[in-house]
This record gives sequence, structure tokens and C-alpha cells, in this order.
Amino acid sequence: MRRTFPLLFLSILLAPQLHAADLTEIERSIRKEPAYQSKTPRYCLLVFGPEAKTRIWLVLDGKTLYVDRNGNGDLTEGGMSQPASRSTTSQRLQGAGLFPWIFLPMDRDC
Repeated sequence: MRRTFPLLFLSILLAPQLHAADLTEIERSIRKEPAYQSKTPRYCLLVFGPEAKTRIWLVLDGKTLYVDRNGNGDLTEGGMSQPASRSTTSQRLQGAGLFPWIFLPMDRDC
């Protein structure tokens, strides 16, 4: 038992480092963007998988959220935008609406 504990601890400590992607090397370009209504849209890139192969862009443009649901970098395709719904709770917190659940089709080996 005493021999396995240090080995187990070391493997737990090093496991995330062995399989993590280098996030500084990820391409951060959107292939096609819509004409935004605001002057300063907010961007967010989600990456999935040990090699960060699956990339999903989120762009908040005022009260419209654009989601690259299929991960191809094209935010102009149909069904990629979702308007916010009014909510008194969200208006108090941020001055914006709430967005419904967004389902992203994911492969098992992402």
C-alpha cells in the first residue's frame, strides 16, 4: 500500500498535463460572420477534447447570441442565432435577457 500511494498520486498529478492540448496554438478565426448590430460584439471560443479539435464559437451581439452549432466556423447559416427572451431576473442582473438551452451535436471522440 505504501508503494502504490506515491505512484497513484504522481499519475493523478501528471495525467492532465499528458493529454491537454496547447491552447496557445489553437486557430482563433471565424470563417464567416454575420453583419452585427452592435459595434462591440463579445466573442467566446469553446474547445472540446484532449486535442481541442472541436471548436464552437459564441458571439453575443447586443441581445442576440450567435452559436456555431456544427463547429464549421460559419455563423451565417440558418439557425445559428438566438434572440434573448425577456426576464426580470436577468434584467436586474445584467440588463439583458435569458437564452434558452442550446444543444450542440458532439461526436463521442471530441
